[in-house]
Formats: sequence, C-alpha cells, structure tokens
Amino acid sequence: MESSVRQSKALKKWAKIVQEWKLSGQKAIEWCRGRNISYPYFITWRKRFEKMNAENTPSLFMELQDEKTPKVLEIHCQDFTVTVPEQFDPQSLLKCLRILRSV
Repeated sequence: MESSVRQSKALKKWAKIVQEWKLSGQKAIEWCRGRNISYPYFITWRKRFEKMNAENTPSLFMELQDEKTPKVLEIHCQDFTVTVPEQFDPQSLLKCLRILRSV
C-alpha cells in the first residue's frame, strides 16, 4: 500500500513539473537545467504522460458507414446500366455482360 502512495505522489509531482514546462514555452533541456531537474527523468515522465494521454484520447478519425444504402456496383455501357448488388453470382453477371456485348 505504501508503494502505491509513493507512486501516486510521484505521478502528481511529475504531472505538475511537465505541465509547468509546457506552459513555459522553453526547450525541455534548458528548462530542466534552470530548475536543477534531471533531464533524463523528465523525459521518462514526459513520455509516460504522452503515452497515457494517447491511450485515453479517442481516435481523430472514424470510418463512416451508411448502413441504409446497400453496396452496389453500377456498370454503364452505351445505353445500358447494370446494377450489381453486393452479394451476386459471378456466373450470372458474366452471362449478362456477354449478352450486352453481343447487342
């Protein structure tokens, strides 16, 4: 239990340090040097927080699907249009295309 309390305190301490650095606008190494903070420790904690934020941030991109509109393929050839549904019989389509080609 004591270990988790220490971890929680360290987490809060470093969260505050990283936030102060972000607000400073300075390069991390210079900011750490000016405050006598270990730069390697700082980088370790900064990366840890970045990873935590990335895991808790939803993706900026999302695939949109229109489930109401069936997926179809339309083939336009001269005066004809053949609409092929998502689930189709390839042999039937081939026969249809052969007939259209002969017309």
